Amino acid sequence: MMKKLKQHAFLTAFLLLGCTTIMRAQERVNVTGKVLADNGTELDGTQITILNVRTNTKTSALSDSSGSFQIDNLLSGEKYTLFFNHVGYLKDSLSNLLFSTTERNNLLVRLKQDSKTALDNIVVTALGIKRQEKSLSYSIQQVGQSALTNVQNANMVNSLNGRVAGVQINTSSSGIGGAARVVLRGTKSIGGENNAFYVIDGIPLVDLNQGKSEGLFGGASGSQSFADFNPDDVESISVLTGPSAAALYGSQAAQGVILINTKKGTKDGVKLNYSNNTTFFDPFVMPKFQNTYGNATGSFQSWGDKLTTPTSYNPKDFFKTGVQQINSLSVSIGSGKSQTIISGSGLNAKGIVPNNKYNRYNFMIKNTNSFLDDKITTDVSAAYVYQQDQNMISQGQYFNPILATYLFPRGEDFDAVNYYERYDASRRIPVQYWPYGNQALALQNPYWTTNRMLFPNNKNRYMFTGAISYKPLNWFTIAARGRIDNTYQESEQKFYASTDAVYGVSDKGYYSYYNNKLSNIYTDLIGTINKRFNEFSLNINVGTSYQRVKPSIKGYRGQLATIPNLFALQNINSATGSPVEGTSNTVNSSFPYDAWGNAAVFGVVEVGYKNFLFLSASGRNDWNSHLSGAKKNNFFYPSVGLSAVLSDIWKVPSAISYLKLRGSYAQVGSPITLFGITPGTATYPLTSGQVGKVGYPAQTEFNPEKTRSYELGFNMKFFASKLSLDATFYKSNTFNQLILTSASGTSGYNYNLLQAGNVMNKGIELALGYDNRSDVLRYSTGVTLTLNRNKVIEIADNPIGEDGSVGAPITNYVVPNTNGTGIVYKGQSMGEIYANQLLQRNANGDIFISGNGTFARVNTTTKLGNTNPDYMLGWRNDLSFKNFSLGLLFSARVGGIVTSQTQAIMDAYGVSKASANARDNGGVMVNGIPYDAQSYYSQVGGTDALLAFYTYDATNVRLQEATISYALPKSVLKDKVKLTFSLIGNNLLMIYNKAPFDPQLTGSTGTYYQGYDYFMLPSLRSLGFSVKAQF
Repeated sequence: MMKKLKQHAFLTAFLLLGCTTIMRAQERVNVTGKVLADNGTELDGTQITILNVRTNTKTSALSDSSGSFQIDNLLSGEKYTLFFNHVGYLKDSLSNLLFSTTERNNLLVRLKQDSKTALDNIVVTALGIKRQEKSLSYSIQQVGQSALTNVQNANMVNSLNGRVAGVQINTSSSGIGGAARVVLRGTKSIGGENNAFYVIDGIPLVDLNQGKSEGLFGGASGSQSFADFNPDDVESISVLTGPSAAALYGSQAAQGVILINTKKGTKDGVKLNYSNNTTFFDPFVMPKFQNTYGNATGSFQSWGDKLTTPTSYNPKDFFKTGVQQINSLSVSIGSGKSQTIISGSGLNAKGIVPNNKYNRYNFMIKNTNSFLDDKITTDVSAAYVYQQDQNMISQGQYFNPILATYLFPRGEDFDAVNYYERYDASRRIPVQYWPYGNQALALQNPYWTTNRMLFPNNKNRYMFTGAISYKPLNWFTIAARGRIDNTYQESEQKFYASTDAVYGVSDKGYYSYYNNKLSNIYTDLIGTINKRFNEFSLNINVGTSYQRVKPSIKGYRGQLATIPNLFALQNINSATGSPVEGTSNTVNSSFPYDAWGNAAVFGVVEVGYKNFLFLSASGRNDWNSHLSGAKKNNFFYPSVGLSAVLSDIWKVPSAISYLKLRGSYAQVGSPITLFGITPGTATYPLTSGQVGKVGYPAQTEFNPEKTRSYELGFNMKFFASKLSLDATFYKSNTFNQLILTSASGTSGYNYNLLQAGNVMNKGIELALGYDNRSDVLRYSTGVTLTLNRNKVIEIADNPIGEDGSVGAPITNYVVPNTNGTGIVYKGQSMGEIYANQLLQRNANGDIFISGNGTFARVNTTTKLGNTNPDYMLGWRNDLSFKNFSLGLLFSARVGGIVTSQTQAIMDAYGVSKASANARDNGGVMVNGIPYDAQSYYSQVGGTDALLAFYTYDATNVRLQEATISYALPKSVLKDKVKLTFSLIGNNLLMIYNKAPFDPQLTGSTGTYYQGYDYFMLPSLRSLGFSVKAQF
């Protein structure tokens, strides 16, 4: 009996154990993991195939934007093999894995990059959102750190020139650190802003641009906010040339976006980086001068007799050898959970003009932490910038030493004016030495201008940024960010006693002081859903943002009253002192109502199918304080796009490694550039305590400027991705242009505001690249092509008058500060230059000459050409052999015109090479006979020059950058230090140029004052060296 009971008990236990085993074998397991590249980059869209070894059945999954994946409903106790496949990386697998319900099933997979088919997969797009490159329906171009730091520029945006298609960059004539003009896909706005919009780590940047030195009098220019950043702190720059890419920025994105992504700390212990970049500058392109003819006695102009011995005077000798030194040091420390980077840099530069200086000091600390199994991530950073500049003169008559330097009479001794001041015993102060007068050109001793008309600026900038993201679910993340960006700038103008009276200076001197503040506060909250449904993927980003910008300026200015050259408020003459911008006191604030705020909600949805077809749509709605009191105070900006990676689904020829087609449509806005245009924002100026009239009537029916853009393109790679071709075809129309027209005297206003206009831009962007590498040799080259065509479709076909009636169509707009030479015509292109006078000619083309021997002029409006190039080219070459490397960058702009008032005045004053050649040849041929050179140039040149005689082809080709580097073998320093030495140069060779100045130079970042040379400082050639050390 007992034996049977034991048998039954044993059988029961055996059955229970078997049932338990079967039950356990049937329990379900969820497996999570993350896929990273070998450099730590999170890989989005990795295809994961799960093979049940016993049943030979397969399922699949995809990693999300953070590289994370989840596999549900695996059977515990079963063996599985996981295969990982990501484009541009070597395949990998994990074999015979067993998963248990009692253990954490969390995997970490690292894939190695495949050098044969490597592709840039993850890119940072608008608002810092990460996307697969293959899923983007618009053009995005990236520039790596080496392009920004090999040949460092004080304003790093200049480093994009020639490297990015669709971008036109004009370098500032104010020299080192000057503001650059950056236009993406053509000029769009008639009366508004046309420069690119900048974003740092996903957060908008407000630009305190000081580069708009326009017109005849021109003068002082300056830097811009983007130039504050240290290139060594930047990881990469992404350029979103089209509105489709930038639609999520709404009312600020019509001009395209430049995204700057700063560095983070390392995950691999401690790294120390140091770099020194030292360059020397001299003038690159200058006018051609004569030194063989002097001046007549008592005359400033050089129309005298031929000199027995050519003078040794050369205006180029006025310029000094400029020097720029940049020293950067960074410490990066971290692990997988926490990374910190601390950096500091100093830029110290002296320009080619005496007493021109530019100094900048940058300090940054940035920390990234992750908690709770990477569910919470925080980013905090603080940055400080101190910038100091002095005498950044760009062009024009005022404050410009170049006029007197170029025009100085060739028979006089320039060394005598080097001693620019002499002691006046009667006044008991040193006074200016310049015995030649101002020549109705505001001329002064050039050394007095550079030493006694000072323009010092000091800027302090503080930036504090914080971000936190929480990932409660594998497919959902919510993130919040914020930044406080405050800039404080002090600007002074000091004019010493005996400065020419044209500047409004008393016999004691003149002083002005400005204290500028710009406060920019930005916050946003973004929720992200990244979900996979079998063959479909879904990415949703929904968020809200708020931005508050508040500029203010306080200052005083006026003639000095009592003590000469004592520059202080207490010494300003209260009777002649004037406030800043028409306020009623010598100490007051200007632009107090320029503050604005913008609230927005936005969203973007992307649906993917089999990781090859992607449909995306976005929308943003803005509420802007500028629209207070208008009937409609908010506006919506949508976009939609489609991307298809055809090489992933079709069998393409073996030579084709990758083929993607893309297309998109977007509607974006432009920032409102005038203040007080709606009833809720209209302000009334105070003049001497009285309320003045408003410049224009407030608008209740207001619509912000909008750009509608279409874009089609393709991306191809050939021969194992060694050869690449990216092409984009686009068209955009910008509507609701804000145009000021003259108001009648009885209206009580100076202007009327019109909302009309339609400017069309269409063009092509091409980028061709080749990259071939081996263990010892690598050659990489790239060519970019930019072609844009601009046309003014409408200015105002049906303008509404003051009484509400429809007036006659407005077909042209005369640009201020161009003396009638800048006109926008319906049916023509923006950027055109017109002559308002020509020489009168007969049917045979002969010039009418009056009885007294002078040329007859005829008033007319004649188009001379357009300042925009027909197309632009860039050609980059990088060659590496073992420890040596060579880099060359060529750039070309073909077509367009420029004009030179400099050349016209030089001709009239007899100091140009052309004026000497004419004298040597017995005159200038006019109507087939020689005509006196002085009489000829005094009539076609000078301040009232005939512009048609001073218009030049703007085509130019140059060797823009060159580097030769040597990396010290690691074994020399026992693998502890990576040391690289380089010779570097910029603007080394002008291969082709017909203009008497550099056509890529600009005296202004504004829309219209382009292609005009009025004694601009010459562009700079640089040559130097750099040292980089990594510990």
